[in-house]
Amino acid sequence: MLDEVLNRYKATLVLHGERALALHPRGIVLGVTSACAPTRSRPASAVTSLFGASMPVFWLGIVLMVIFSLWLGWLPPPACGALRGGDLRDLLQTP
Repeated sequence: MLDEVLNRYKATLVLHGERALALHPRGIVLGVTSACAPTRSRPASAVTSLFGASMPVFWLGIVLMVIFSLWLGWLPPPACGALRGGDLRDLLQTP
C-alpha cells in the first residue's frame, strides 16, 4: 500500500510543481500591477481573485481540465503520464 501512495505522491509533486511555476509569477505580476496602477487594474484583479477564492477547488480543477485538455487540446487528458507512474516528460506528452 505504501508503494501505491508513493507512486501517486510523485504525480502530485509533478502536478503541483507545474501549477506553481505557471501561477505564482502571474499572481505576483497582478499584485504589483494592482498596487502600482490601482485605477486601471484593481477592478480586474478584484474580480479575478474573488472568482478564484469563491470557486471550489475541485470544481475549478475539473473546469480547467475540460477547457485546456478537451476543448483547446493544449494539455494531455487527465489520468495519463505521471498518474500512471511516468515522469514530467510523460505528463507533457500530447496524445
